[in-house]
Amino acid sequence: MALSEKLAALRDAFGKRLKPDIAVAMERHLEELRARLSGAIKAGDPALPFELENQHGERVSLSELLTRGPVVLSFYRGSWCPYCNAELVALDDVADEIRSLGATVVAISPQNRDNSRAFVDQLGLKFDVLHDRSNAVAAAYGLGYEFPAYLRELYEGTFRLDIAAINDDATWKLPIPARFVIGTDGAVVDARVDPDYRYRPEPAETVAVLRGMLAGRR
Repeated sequence: MALSEKLAALRDAFGKRLKPDIAVAMERHLEELRARLSGAIKAGDPALPFELENQHGERVSLSELLTRGPVVLSFYRGSWCPYCNAELVALDDVADEIRSLGATVVAISPQNRDNSRAFVDQLGLKFDVLHDRSNAVAAAYGLGYEFPAYLRELYEGTFRLDIAAINDDATWKLPIPARFVIGTDGAVVDARVDPDYRYRPEPAETVAVLRGMLAGRR
């Protein structure tokens, strides 16, 4: 099943359970995020360097990853988000193919390392999930935002989710979901950014970008 089909099924299932006032609040927030998109990194921009800990506490830097080949970089909100989980599982399904093209997949999330390790182990992911404390790297990439009070009350009261506890951070900061393909020269070759977390690009599209890069030897 394609990722788009899995996401459509999730949208349908959750949409049927959302009360109208909750749906209105969530759409309001999506519109607020869309208004901020102009600051997100785009194709052709230089990728900003970072060094973060993976789920095992090991330091991973973008510069070191790029010495091996291109990097597929996915920003995701956390393992509490079913849409994010569906995307990472779909990326994992093509991880071997991506590696065969000389590239590396890595995900970045503000959730704490223990939560990421449990998530990676549970799903058997074949790539690292890096801990972006306080959402700092996401903010540098133009993807960072903090829950407004009305949305925080909704998540705490209705969904019983304490994002601050999950992230082990006093704030309620998250990244706008995004997937980048970064060339070995450090430039962003492909940028897929969508404030609506319910939609994600197909992994096959990312594989196609990598194949094009391989043909052009970038």
